[in-house]
Amino acid sequence: AFSAGISACGSAGKWEEALCLLGKMLDGAGPSPDVIAFNSSISACDHGHQWQRALTLLRLMASTATQANVITMNATMSACLKARAWDRALLLFAEMLDS
Repeated sequence: AFSAGISACGSAGKWEEALCLLGKMLDGAGPSPDVIAFNSSISACDHGHQWQRALTLLRLMASTATQANVITMNATMSACLKARAWDRALLLFAEMLDS
């Protein structure tokens, strides 16, 4: 239910609400966030032109032992590209190739 809510918020352009739901999950108010919850949150950041927050979420995933996947990397790279942060997108692409 939390991941679906995050996704709905992201699709509606409400990235702040999406991150609030993820925050509740991280604080223990809901289930522990999985890759789907993180991917939905990163996609919400992508839609909301919040590339730096998308990068922060990607790093947060690692600290929670949640494994990023191709969807995670694509959404994060998309957020960077929309912001013209080409160097960050290329670094992410290189990371993806190395893993």
